[in-house]
Amino acid sequence: MNLINQKYIVELGGIAAIVASLVFVGLELRQSQEIAIAAQYQERSNSGTEFMYNRLESKSELLVHAERLNSRGWPAGFLSDQDKIWLESHSPLEWAEADTWGVISLFIFDNYHFQYQSGYLNEEAWQSIRSRLRGFVANSLFIRNRIVNLGDRWRASFVELCLEMIEEAESENSSD
Repeated sequence: MNLINQKYIVELGGIAAIVASLVFVGLELRQSQEIAIAAQYQERSNSGTEFMYNRLESKSELLVHAERLNSRGWPAGFLSDQDKIWLESHSPLEWAEADTWGVISLFIFDNYHFQYQSGYLNEEAWQSIRSRLRGFVANSLFIRNRIVNLGDRWRASFVELCLEMIEEAESENSSD
């Protein structure tokens, strides 16, 4: 091999190494950005949860929330007979507490769902969390209300998942 061919081979090798290192840096930057987005989402979830915990600690805020819930009413056909019995046997203040706990739960579950979709939560962990979420959406009229009637306040993919779970629970209950 002559000297010119060796020079070209070395230059091609150098170019390939530069391209490979740029690809690696690009992948690292993308991963760092994804991690930063996940951390930011986690922080927003924590802030929302903290806000709701503060509501639970403030009797005056709970009373204001209770008044809003009591005056808002429920959409026609939304409440099951079991929901009506629960509402009649509890005060609006207890409704406000249940609704606030529901919002806290939704913040937490939505964050888990985001982490799962982003690849930061493995399948086994997600299935366990998904099972608990299904129980919450099936059994809490306040969580169902937040998803069905106020769903635009949550990520669309999370609302879609919850609506599927609500539908599954309703079909199971109607077949019983």
